Amino acid sequence: MRTHNPFISLTLSFGLLLAACSKADSPAPEEEPEVNPSIFNFSPLEGVQGTLVTLNGKNFSVEAAENTVKFNGTMAVVNTATENQLKVLVPTGASKGPISVTVAGKTATSTEDFTIKPWRQLTNFIGTKRQLAMAHAYTGKIYVGLGNGDGNATFDDILEFDPATDTWKQETIYPGSGRFGVFSFIIGSKLYIGSGNSGEGTLSKDFWSYDINTKTWAELTDLSFEPRQFSSSFVIDGKAYVYGGSNADSVSFGELWQFDPDTDTWSPMAGFENGRFAAAGFSYNNKGYVALGVNDGTSFKDLWEFDPSQGAEGIWSQKADFPGPYLVHFSNFMINDTAYIGIGYNLESNGFSKGLWSYSFATDSWAEKTAFEGSGRLWPWAIGLNGKAYMGLGRQDQTYYADIWEYDPAND
Repeated sequence: MRTHNPFISLTLSFGLLLAACSKADSPAPEEEPEVNPSIFNFSPLEGVQGTLVTLNGKNFSVEAAENTVKFNGTMAVVNTATENQLKVLVPTGASKGPISVTVAGKTATSTEDFTIKPWRQLTNFIGTKRQLAMAHAYTGKIYVGLGNGDGNATFDDILEFDPATDTWKQETIYPGSGRFGVFSFIIGSKLYIGSGNSGEGTLSKDFWSYDINTKTWAELTDLSFEPRQFSSSFVIDGKAYVYGGSNADSVSFGELWQFDPDTDTWSPMAGFENGRFAAAGFSYNNKGYVALGVNDGTSFKDLWEFDPSQGAEGIWSQKADFPGPYLVHFSNFMINDTAYIGIGYNLESNGFSKGLWSYSFATDSWAEKTAFEGSGRLWPWAIGLNGKAYMGLGRQDQTYYADIWEYDPAND
């Protein structure tokens, strides 16, 4: 007969109860807190493509590739990484806006915007430093040449600049003599160069074309008008127009001449009374424009529009005056539907100018833009290409420059 031991049963029950209580009273395992990245600050607060920016914060990955950094949505390259600091390069195409860091799917965004500066310095010109060089753009490249430099030397070389690769190379040698103050323009694939000063006070009547595609020069018919220097030019509907300029004694012309490349002929068009030299010239929507300039020591701020479709010789009409100071020896360029004038010499402050102003054809109005970041100077070249502008060379007193700059209006 099996007997029941009440003591054993009681002990077993008590043990089970203790085990149950112990299990119920033990705390659940703690969940690890989420680790989110944070950006405390960054420096510098502004820069250009390629600027190295330091981000300070916490919970970054120590593996550079595991941190996704964007400047206003544009992916950047992370150079180095620690848990509390990242060093990154401002990417191409970045615009003003916040910086974000994503680590393991968690994103932190800066409270301040990073500002992309509109001016960026590029590779220096590889030719001899100079002023009064001509510049034109064709199929994504820029052609810069001629001009004069130290000791009144004149140049006959033309170089090609590729903004996409930031590189220079020799393009060709102008078959006329070295000179400055030429008028020049591009029609189709041909670069046309006329007149100008040889550096000894001699002005030329020769006229040349250079086919950029075939790399060949052709001498055209000599000019049918008095040779000149510092004229303005623009192209409308396949024809070129050359306005103003001066003779060797700095006497200004008020004439406008039209060049037809199909017939290699020049025709007089309507000029206007206030002849001038060293004025800005540009064209937009089948109209030409001339602005500022000098006549017998008098500087101008006016802007004139030429419409070749009105009458046999076209007509001029005055537009909004330039709002900046009286400028001479400035640069001018076009970007899409906007014209720009700036740099040069400020006659009101008697100093070198870095200012820049834009002109809207749609509203006939001017606006001041971000000043040039390089040294103020006389006679730099400038040209617009693919939504940006490029400018360089020039002179301040006896210092000639070789620096080249890019201006991006999207960041201004």
